[in-house]
Amino acid sequence: MVTIEAQLTFLIPTLNAEGYLPGCLTSIREQQYPAEAIELLVIDGGSSDGTIDVARSFGARILSNPLRSTEAARALGVRLARGELVVFLDADNRLVGDDWLGRMLKAFEDPRVVACEPLYWDVEAAGLTVIDRYCALLGMTDPLNLFMGNYSHYSYLTKRWTDLPIRSIQREGYLEIQPPGPEDSRAVLPTMGSNGCAFRRATILDRIEGDYLFHLDFTQDLWMDSRLRVARAPIAVAHYYASSFSSFVAKSRLKVQDFFHFRHTGHRTYPYEALGWIGIVKFVLYSVLIAPTLIQAFRGYLHRRDRAWLLHPILCPVIAFTYGVEAIRVVVGRVGTRPFDREKVRW
Repeated sequence: MVTIEAQLTFLIPTLNAEGYLPGCLTSIREQQYPAEAIELLVIDGGSSDGTIDVARSFGARILSNPLRSTEAARALGVRLARGELVVFLDADNRLVGDDWLGRMLKAFEDPRVVACEPLYWDVEAAGLTVIDRYCALLGMTDPLNLFMGNYSHYSYLTKRWTDLPIRSIQREGYLEIQPPGPEDSRAVLPTMGSNGCAFRRATILDRIEGDYLFHLDFTQDLWMDSRLRVARAPIAVAHYYASSFSSFVAKSRLKVQDFFHFRHTGHRTYPYEALGWIGIVKFVLYSVLIAPTLIQAFRGYLHRRDRAWLLHPILCPVIAFTYGVEAIRVVVGRVGTRPFDREKVRW
């Protein structure tokens, strides 16, 4: 059981995050939780801006991440964290509400719960771009996941937090996600494990291998263990995902190129193939025809009125084209042999 005195480590990967990091760290320091029980651990991939100075001003412990990627930062940070729990928080995240930690810890009163993630992305946080609001409304940063049914935050379009066949039980203060049965060896857990997801550090240490920790793959493995439980807390994170159209596209390219690279090296085990091809074909058709995505945008607008829904019929074909180009480049050997160059991403 985790008590209110539990030592917590917020594990925050950074790379030129000077503009976002102050808001992230301030939201942690404002929590109604003993400050001495919170460790801020910033794992930096070689920032050339004022990221390190910002981290030091908040009393963070700083580690160097020579491999630069978020996944390498998390593997390193988990090994060196001091907390009983570790919270994977990105520099472009902010906790919503000063009771965020207290509500998150509720799930960990059950010793079987080894991971808990916020259920919502905040739509109304100050400073969100129109792309950020679109992602928060949709409940995901990748519209392809809508068609795959593979998302894990509340969507104002579907009025659900996932479309995958997941069994859950409402507990006091959180949602307990039930593990799959023995007959469901190819079951898929929605894309959980980041943006404020908390883990029992001992559980991660027992299982972590190598230089990388991929949150989707790792959380999937935890969920498949019938002795353990993962949970969702009814709390929110503000996600400042993309400051511009170009950064949104660059991050989409990063995801697909990194996936192909680490799949090739054997690091990735998340069972995307179990989701099938129907969702991908539907995504491409909807994107090409445009009218179906316009209808989806209108339906989303009726559920939650925000002009950001206008981006849906624009971004769907853009992402479909981007993924198609990257897939072709993988086939012809132009990408996939190395991770994406992080310097190409502009926040």
